[in-house]
Amino acid sequence: GKVNYHPTLVDLDAVSKNLKFENAFSDFLDLKLQGESQINANIHYSELMPIEKGRTRVLGRLSAENAGVEKQNLGQLSGPLNYIGNILRIGPMKLRKGGGVATFIGSLESRKDKGSYLDINGKFDRLELDFKGVDSDTEILHAFASGTSKIQGFTNSKSENFLSGPIDLQMEGVRSFGIPFLSANAKGRY
Repeated sequence: GKVNYHPTLVDLDAVSKNLKFENAFSDFLDLKLQGESQINANIHYSELMPIEKGRTRVLGRLSAENAGVEKQNLGQLSGPLNYIGNILRIGPMKLRKGGGVATFIGSLESRKDKGSYLDINGKFDRLELDFKGVDSDTEILHAFASGTSKIQGFTNSKSENFLSGPIDLQMEGVRSFGIPFLSANAKGRY
């Protein structure tokens, strides 16, 4: 890449390997993330760009094996991440597990006064869900899910407008606490 002064301009290509999720996104999310990733990115900064349009731009691609949240393994995650100003644009991000896929598109905005605000839509196509107890290996739910979700809100769990939104999933091959079910539907708000 290159760096120029008078005016300050930066244009760099970067690769980050074995980047731990809990380190990479801790400024944005008040959630415990797991997994290691690789991010390929172009980093651009222009002193000439108005601050309100975002002087710093990072256009990247994420690839992660064994991505997880709160000790739950979600699967393989890949797709674009673009950071401009104070907004991280997500997707279309693909999550793959058990032969199925979920696609997510949305944004994560850093708001200095209130924290980070997430707005993300998901579409599930036979994605394998495999949730275990946080402090044990007790199986809570295993299923293949199809459907949609739309989650919005602040990522800080103490926020008045914490993450919420409609979830509509149809599940097959369901097993909950070891009890098998042919199918199940989950409709609700997160």
